[in-house]
Amino acid sequence: MMTIKVEKRLNWKSLIIVIAFCVIGCMALSITAEAATPSKWSVQSAQLIDEHHYYKLVSTLSDLNGLPSDEVTAVWSIDGGSKWNETSLSPEQTPSGLLLWNLTVNLPSKFDVDTNGVIFEFKRTSNENTEWLNNKGGYFTIGGKSSNVLLVQSNVLLLQPKLDAMNTLTGTVIVKKAGFRPSVTVLVYTNNSNKPIVIQAKRNTAVSASKNTLQKFEYTIQLTNGSVITKVKAMYQVNGKTYSDSIPNE
Repeated sequence: MMTIKVEKRLNWKSLIIVIAFCVIGCMALSITAEAATPSKWSVQSAQLIDEHHYYKLVSTLSDLNGLPSDEVTAVWSIDGGSKWNETSLSPEQTPSGLLLWNLTVNLPSKFDVDTNGVIFEFKRTSNENTEWLNNKGGYFTIGGKSSNVLLVQSNVLLLQPKLDAMNTLTGTVIVKKAGFRPSVTVLVYTNNSNKPIVIQAKRNTAVSASKNTLQKFEYTIQLTNGSVITKVKAMYQVNGKTYSDSIPNE
């Protein structure tokens, strides 16, 4: 009888030890899994576009680890925060797997860019978890007297081009104004040739408001039937230096 009782005690102790190891192991796996896919979303660009004194707030977010099911909302105000507006963003996936959320907001005609500017931040809900993207706890600001937004994280940003049913490829390149006489060259690689199609992008007169810190360049290329785009690269030349961006990223 004593032997049986001892065996029972040992079994219970063994069971408790096994359960403890399982719990610790599961927690470790959970922590590892969460750490393996950190959020990498960021503001790629943000600008105010002046179209004959009617302003648009245009911004692009990106995330290497985002999901198409994520709900992303821009929260913005043009009166210093007295009234807030929310605009939902739809995701767009690039060939390299990068998710983009594009924001375009038509601002009221009475909007005073030099006095108030626009303050904004972004909210994302994923699996019932809410995350905010803002200026280190404050708001992004464009225009007004205290602009703080990082308009473009790099000197040149190649936005995702679009190909229509007529095989016409159109796209936009946004650059930081860094000198006089800037030029943007776009190279489009396809499956039809080892050599890229080279075109000079044209500067759009609608640049960002407030100190004109951004410039837009646009391009259009007519491709042949059956062309499959393998890569697009933008090269920004200014002040004797060259900056580049490509899709997919190099």
